[in-house]
Amino acid sequence: MKLEHVIAADRDGIVREVTMAVGDVVREGYPLVFVQEAEVGRRARPRAAASTSTRSARTCGRRWTVTPTPSTRTARRSWRSATRAGYRMPRENIAQLVDPGSFKEYWPLIVARQHQRHDIETLRRETPADGLLAGTCSINGDLFPDDRSRAMVVHYDYTVLAGTQGGRNHYKQDRMFDLAHRFRLPVVLFGEGGGGRPGDDNNGPRVAFDTDTFTSFSRLSGLVPLISIVNGRTFAGNTALVAACDVIIATEGSTLAMGGPAMIEGGGLGIYTPEEVGPMSFRWRMAWSTFSCRTKPRRCRSRSSTCRTSRGGPGVGGARPACPSAHRPREPAAPVRHARNRPHDRGQRGSV
Repeated sequence: MKLEHVIAADRDGIVREVTMAVGDVVREGYPLVFVQEAEVGRRARPRAAASTSTRSARTCGRRWTVTPTPSTRTARRSWRSATRAGYRMPRENIAQLVDPGSFKEYWPLIVARQHQRHDIETLRRETPADGLLAGTCSINGDLFPDDRSRAMVVHYDYTVLAGTQGGRNHYKQDRMFDLAHRFRLPVVLFGEGGGGRPGDDNNGPRVAFDTDTFTSFSRLSGLVPLISIVNGRTFAGNTALVAACDVIIATEGSTLAMGGPAMIEGGGLGIYTPEEVGPMSFRWRMAWSTFSCRTKPRRCRSRSSTCRTSRGGPGVGGARPACPSAHRPREPAAPVRHARNRPHDRGQRGSV
């Protein structure tokens, strides 16, 4: 779910067949690639001279964050968009949601804390903004004054290390949620991602004891509107943030779970695909999702309408949008039982 395993050949050869495709589950002992041993010469790739403007842009890192060039990240997202409708890049979502020119991004130049594994150019290219876009903006400014249209957007980038939560990524969220608390800003969270990230540099505590992302986010509950949006695979820490929101908007193909396939397999509970863990067909019956949309553009429109409604304005078409789950009573929660009472509940009377 979150890790990349490099398989290096110990000899020269020609790849004749690849048995796996994107999304397949790799089984133990199953052949992945068939290589025909052969003498293969390496061709040196010509290196184009960089212009002065390109060198200066690369120096400050904005080439990879503000105006990213085509790369493997955008190529992967384009493939998913072509095969499964509704997948878009984070900046496309933000551009559709916020008022034009109002998004002010925080800390766009940071990269993942993996300097012991990669050089700085690789990190700028592959981990821009450490996989999290965040900033202040205005939403529906044509309907509300400035003090009522201000909002905050926090968007995980699934094309960067599967949208996982890294160290600097957490620090950015701590800052944003503190600002939302101080200035009473509604928060729109795009939560798609794989949860906690392994692989960051080993130069500090293994667990981020110095970050209070989940605590500071939970303090916003009841203080400002919290709206979450998911489209695809959402697990672990990402799900924890999504579940703390007042409104959850999800596409039909989304999955929401605290434990992902890697956690389930590691616990010896079997091998499952991400789509089998917490699909929306199951979550909807639990009233987890307030809105369910078929595509991501429609989801952005639903979110804009939700922002209007949370401020007391009209919904889509001049009326407040009906919430299907609001008219369906939730099942009463089971009472909490002390652990010491459970053996007495299960066993025969007087036998414990």
